[in-house]
Amino acid sequence: LLFRRLCENLGIDFSYQRKKLLRLAEEFGESVVVIITTTGKDGKNYEQLAMELDFLPTYLLTIDTNRVKPEIR
Repeated sequence: LLFRRLCENLGIDFSYQRKKLLRLAEEFGESVVVIITTTGKDGKNYEQLAMELDFLPTYLLTIDTNRVKPEIR
C-alpha cells in the first residue's frame, strides 16, 4: 500500500504521518514498512514509502479523525 497516496486520499499531512509511521515501524518491527523504487511518467526513479496491508488497521487507529477530510470520516 503506497503511503503517500493513502495520506492524500484521507486528506492528512504526509510529512507528519510519515514520521509517525516510521516510529510505529520501530515498535512493531521494521518489516511492516518498506521503501520501494518506482519509475515516474518522466522516466525518473522515485522512492516511495509503503506498508504491509496487514498493518493498515493498526495504523488507521492512530489517526485523529478530526484531521481526516470530512467526506471520508
